Amino acid sequence: MPNKLPRFWQELKARRVIHTTTVYVAAAFGLLELIDIISGPLSFPGWVLTVFIFIVAFGFPLIILLSWFLYFTSDGIKRYNKHAASCLPELSEDKEGELVFEIDPTYREEPTKPEKRTGRILGIGSFSVISLVVVLFLFYSAESVHFNEKDLVVLADFVNHTEELIFDHSLNTAFEISIDQSHHVNVVPYKRMKEVLRRIGKGSDTIINEELCREIAIREGAKAYIVPEISRVGKQYILSSKLQETEHGEVITSINYYCDSQDEILGTLDRMSKRIRRDLGESRYKMSGQSKPLAKVTTGSLDALKQYSQGRECLDFMDYKNAVAHFRMAIGLDSSFTTAKASLGSLLCEFFDPEEGKKWLHEAIQSIDNLTDPEKYGILAVYAVHVEKDLDKSNEYTRILIELFPERAGYRINLGLNFFDQGRFDEAVTEFKQAVHLDPNEIGPYASLSYTYNSKLRQVDSAMYWAQRMISIGPENPWGYFYLGVCYFERDELEKAREAFEKVRELSPGINRNLYNLAHTYIALEEFELAIDVFKSIEQTGAVYDLGLCYEVMGDDKQAKIQYEKYLSILESEAPDTPINLIAKGIVLSRLGRKKEGMETGRRGFEQDSSLHYGFAQLLAVQQYPEQALHHLEKAFENGYWDLVNIKMNQELSSLKNDERFLRLMEQYVH
Repeated sequence: MPNKLPRFWQELKARRVIHTTTVYVAAAFGLLELIDIISGPLSFPGWVLTVFIFIVAFGFPLIILLSWFLYFTSDGIKRYNKHAASCLPELSEDKEGELVFEIDPTYREEPTKPEKRTGRILGIGSFSVISLVVVLFLFYSAESVHFNEKDLVVLADFVNHTEELIFDHSLNTAFEISIDQSHHVNVVPYKRMKEVLRRIGKGSDTIINEELCREIAIREGAKAYIVPEISRVGKQYILSSKLQETEHGEVITSINYYCDSQDEILGTLDRMSKRIRRDLGESRYKMSGQSKPLAKVTTGSLDALKQYSQGRECLDFMDYKNAVAHFRMAIGLDSSFTTAKASLGSLLCEFFDPEEGKKWLHEAIQSIDNLTDPEKYGILAVYAVHVEKDLDKSNEYTRILIELFPERAGYRINLGLNFFDQGRFDEAVTEFKQAVHLDPNEIGPYASLSYTYNSKLRQVDSAMYWAQRMISIGPENPWGYFYLGVCYFERDELEKAREAFEKVRELSPGINRNLYNLAHTYIALEEFELAIDVFKSIEQTGAVYDLGLCYEVMGDDKQAKIQYEKYLSILESEAPDTPINLIAKGIVLSRLGRKKEGMETGRRGFEQDSSLHYGFAQLLAVQQYPEQALHHLEKAFENGYWDLVNIKMNQELSSLKNDERFLRLMEQYVH
């Protein structure tokens, strides 16, 4: 038994199987590399390389089988037998079981020890060559620029020379998704590039051409940038791209791929993406586990992909209503568009219709295995939150994404938001800070830090610090000023709060939360006419009641009564009798002097939901029951309610603000 393996190895050498397979594998590797290089310039169809790999794989066992039975001579191909070739010995065993060569004396003499040693060396060498070729094929990367794993690369917008509008937006998204499948290449997110454009004074709709792409790459510390183009000659489309190093802008590689119709474009884009990934140092082995066809990952319809791309852009700028419309249109064009379903479902759950959102998420989850890792685990995490109501499970999926893509700040933000919803505020802060470390120019974690420190950890100074940092990196973003204004109001720096809220209105006039804060700041400053103008500009039911409060503070009881009656009419005709609305109705009835009815109505709402201590405390304060009001306010604090700016602006609680017990509560809960 111990001698069988060496005997078999000697037989393989004798029949020249090792030699033949070595030549075969080396030649196959060379041809594969050649096809990979020339397929673009010669306009080979996308299936050529795939077919050749299949032929090579099929031919490998076939060549082994043929070389076992046949060999080449000067007279042609001969069938192997023990006397067929002059230099092919026959193997046998002697009495002691040792391998010996039995050679026909008419052909050659017994090989000497040096010859045996040479044969053994050649056998080992052949095996080594085969192994080396296989390793090179799988792990070799044709790196064209020095690019470390996880280094940044920036993608320019596709230059569309065809004048076919279908390629606008859609090819940018497809190209980014295709390259972004890589765990080796780290693509700067499109949203992050738009932030850079704003910092350098460009509009968010500015096309990122070659010049701007390089400037973004320099600012973001990217090693390389890619400039893709699409053009058309006759009926044939040409997809091309230039890979350029950032420091000097020199072109490292330039490639062209050809396709005969729009139907072939996404497949061709996949091929171009893989070639770029190899130029950036990614091996075939890594790509094999991190690449899926774009048509499966996204959609085979360019029209659907364009709608999805426009939806993503709306999301980046918090235009959720139009994002929903674009995602719906994308699904209408391709009912199997999994990523669009997941995006639509998540948006609906978060802002519009949770029940419909769950339906779309459930549909998306059925085809989850077709997606890339970022999309797959991202959807699973969203599904766990909105459908399964399991934040711990969502955390597990998010941690998988962090492990796969440790340099991406977005996953840290998502994990921090989950921790926030679980009441794990210190852990949330840790994740938000880690996101800032990974991407100092991402706005989201600054806002989350300011809000968490203020509303949950009750550290106003820390909240102010992060709001100021947010403004420093995004001076055109209104939310930094909003959080700063909140901090100033809480610290009774009313003029500074006013300036901050007015800046928010200047940058984004439609943020109702800011308009409420601005109007109440005007009330605190006794600038009532300005407050009235702001309340009248708010198209929300609550503004009608607040307008009545403003008139009452001014001493105009007649106008106050008109607004209160209008608000009560809206509640009775349009608002359902939910616990919150019943308490609101009780408060306005009390303001109108119908205190008994107001107390009965509000108490009915509180009995339906006994967690509404803050709202019930307001009703009791209006009813002039300060001790009971303070009791429920304390309960609200104990249960985690804390919105200092709301408490300070709240006119219902104004009768309590000089009460010693109220002041002690403030000292206890404000750090």
